[in-house]
Amino acid sequence: MSADLLLAILVLAGVASLQFYKGRRLNLSLMVHYIRQFEDKLRPKDKLYTHLGGYIGFRADYALEDEFLPKMELTLMLMPRQSLFWWPISYFFKRGDRLYVVLRPRTRVARGEAHIIQKSYFVFGPGVDRKGKGFQEEEIKLKDQTQHYSLYQDRRDLERLKKLCAMSIDEPGRLRHASVNPSENVIYLLLRPDVNKTGSEMARLVENFHRLFVEEEERR
Repeated sequence: MSADLLLAILVLAGVASLQFYKGRRLNLSLMVHYIRQFEDKLRPKDKLYTHLGGYIGFRADYALEDEFLPKMELTLMLMPRQSLFWWPISYFFKRGDRLYVVLRPRTRVARGEAHIIQKSYFVFGPGVDRKGKGFQEEEIKLKDQTQHYSLYQDRRDLERLKKLCAMSIDEPGRLRHASVNPSENVIYLLLRPDVNKTGSEMARLVENFHRLFVEEEERR
């Protein structure tokens, strides 16, 4: 082995080691930061955290002081910042950190299934099962930005889901996928979290759920 090759290997190993410790520290800091934000803004009466292994992220199961929305699940999946080699590849496919949100209300959330999907995620993300569902499809705007497609069975469900996303998420470009599923009676969102905004966005999501899915139903 030549001296130049050996030197290159040693330098690369040193950089990879430095990135491991730096990336690990950053991901751990992000997890702590988001947990504090969620607890501060949502004020859950009970909570259960599941560590997803290594420095990947966590799942939070929150019991809320809310008779209409007693359960909320948040799953944070972070980029592998500790890996010098895998991080760029992961970023190319995932485009940043991910937050999966599931609202589990007691009230009925929809008459039919409805989805709002970011254009790039619509093409490259996991597909929606359309077989036999009779979905209508169209481009939609969130806050006057045409970045998403929609699939829906009943337009009323789509309109409520649009309002929920537009009223709760500051930047529509961070929303990858949102859906209402009547068979499971859940509202689902996938978005790229923001360290300064996501805690407040989750609180608004709960508040706007009441406005759109509880109060509107009571007025009918």
